[in-house]
Amino acid sequence: MGLQQVSLDDRFDLTKSLVLLNGTQALVRLMVMQAARDRAAG
Repeated sequence: MGLQQVSLDDRFDLTKSLVLLNGTQALVRLMVMQAARDRAAG
């Protein structure tokens, strides 16, 4: 397994499935993901 390129913006990129977050970042990502799901569902 090779090294992956990582940036600070990855924590809010919903196309990434594996990210390293602290608690606050995880809560923000959860809200962003829920908003995207709500938009997709109409």
